[in-house]
Amino acid sequence: MTELRNDADRDDILFAFHRACARPSAQDVIEWSERFPKLAEDIVAHAAMIRELCARATEEYEEVDPILIARGRSYALSALYNAQAQAPDLETKSAQTFEELFDTASTTLPEVATKIGIKRVILAHMIGGRMLAPVGESLLLPFLHAVNATREQFNAALQLALASPRMGMAKANGEATVTPRSYEDIIRSHYPPEEAAKWLDGA
Repeated sequence: MTELRNDADRDDILFAFHRACARPSAQDVIEWSERFPKLAEDIVAHAAMIRELCARATEEYEEVDPILIARGRSYALSALYNAQAQAPDLETKSAQTFEELFDTASTTLPEVATKIGIKRVILAHMIGGRMLAPVGESLLLPFLHAVNATREQFNAALQLALASPRMGMAKANGEATVTPRSYEDIIRSHYPPEEAAKWLDGA
């Protein structure tokens, strides 16, 4: 048993108890009460207070933890959404226009039209953003071969062209307008039925 001299000793002992027993057990209370019998009631009360605080801290942690998880999930979904939203922009920046495909293949529209055996005006509609997808296989396959491109590159170039159509008919006020048409409509408007059938096969 340790003799107490004043209140300062009492505070020092309770502080020491707190430091030594972060989560005081019944055995801790018994041992410290035997060492300081005059502070037995204080030690019991202090131990009860410490355990209550620990219990509250645990409850608060358990309550906050799901919130943190939900918040983290929200941030993850937000990041995913932003990445998906930016993906089209990144694809557009890396995509090539029809003109760039011609340059890469060291060829020109007239040369490709001659090689394929199709009227230049048909290709002009396509690269000018005036031909809607899908483009018939009878034109698509030989075009890909002529410019050494993939379907993905072609689709990207077509989307770029449709996003910025040009060379349309002029309105009365002089402004050019573009009305994209289907592949079949364009073919039929430039070929007689028997010739159009060749380009519409598989369209």
